[in-house]
Amino acid sequence: MEQTWDAMKVLVTGGSQGIGLGIAEVFAGAGAQVVIADRNPAKLEKARARLAELGATVSTVVADVADRRSCKRMAAEAEGLLGGLDVLCANAGIYPGKHARADHPRRAQRCIRHQRARHDLQRPSVPGCADAIRPPAGSW
Repeated sequence: MEQTWDAMKVLVTGGSQGIGLGIAEVFAGAGAQVVIADRNPAKLEKARARLAELGATVSTVVADVADRRSCKRMAAEAEGLLGGLDVLCANAGIYPGKHARADHPRRAQRCIRHQRARHDLQRPSVPGCADAIRPPAGSW
């Protein structure tokens, strides 16, 4: 049995470029309703236009996942745009490496804030997320 994404409601953070944009393309191509979120409005619009060229209708939300208030607003906006939320793809990120070095305390603090905000977003946003994305029994 194949997983169906028709009418699934998906939020992809970091969805304006790279892996996030690719994830949004796949979900939209499979029939899901998609909202992409990113800090950069110009990049979001460019990504929305690209997805529209592929035949997808995608909404956008400007948000910074390193900011807890922004995450809460993003989740609320996405839920409002889609009429609920089935899947959260928390793709946006600050990856420690160069950002968490001891000689860059502001970067380290931003990385920590990002991880806390991401955790806060994931917990309440999609209570049934694990069930929504679990493939049907026997499909693997």
